[in-house]
Amino acid sequence: MKATSFNYLLIVTLTSLAFPIATQAADSTASPATRTTVPVFCSTEATRLTNYHTREAAEEAQNASDRTKEDATRASDRSKVDQTRTTDRAAWAQTQAAFFTKLETKATTDAQKAAVTAFEQTVSAAVTTREATHDAAVTVYRAGVDHAVTTRRAAVDQAFIARDAALDTALAAVDTSCAATNPNGPTIRLTFVNSAKTAQATLKATRLSAWTTFKTAITSLEAARKASDTAADATYKTTVTTAGTTLKQALGQK
Repeated sequence: MKATSFNYLLIVTLTSLAFPIATQAADSTASPATRTTVPVFCSTEATRLTNYHTREAAEEAQNASDRTKEDATRASDRSKVDQTRTTDRAAWAQTQAAFFTKLETKATTDAQKAAVTAFEQTVSAAVTTREATHDAAVTVYRAGVDHAVTTRRAAVDQAFIARDAALDTALAAVDTSCAATNPNGPTIRLTFVNSAKTAQATLKATRLSAWTTFKTAITSLEAARKASDTAADATYKTTVTTAGTTLKQALGQK
């Protein structure tokens, strides 16, 4: 979510611009005998509450929209990766088949033919094993990413709930203070502004922490997947190299 989509402090800024402290101070310093109106900050409470709930609804809508886009992008990226992997494997299978066909022409004796068959079986099994290991690593990685996303979103949701609750409390305090005898407009306003700033700062810190935790989790998942792929490739290479050496000996090659 963009920062501007949930920056509730804009309400405070607009309030301070529209209702100068000087005017509020004049209201609060007037004697009970001469005062005929309530402090400006108190008289705008209904508007402030409406604006707050309007912005809250807009935040929720933007948050839902952002998450929908994020999910769609992640799904699209995965689909592209899967398609590329399928295409590459199909091309490799054709190349391997052509190599095996060419290799078979070099075998003239039964022993050599048996050696070629054993080589082909060993290589084919090694390819299958490597691909299965890669696929398993991808599955684990994606499940981890999905879990990290869910965890991050839950933390952010709770942060917004806490922020909204804090602001609701601050607004309720304004109601109570304004309903008192001879309410002090500037003091009420300052108390509300400070409460709003604290709530917003806490929200920002919590969201930042959630994203930091998310990024750390993704980095760890990527490292684990890379390590698995590297090990699988190394095993494949060793297996094929050993099989190739055995085949050369059978064919009488150096």
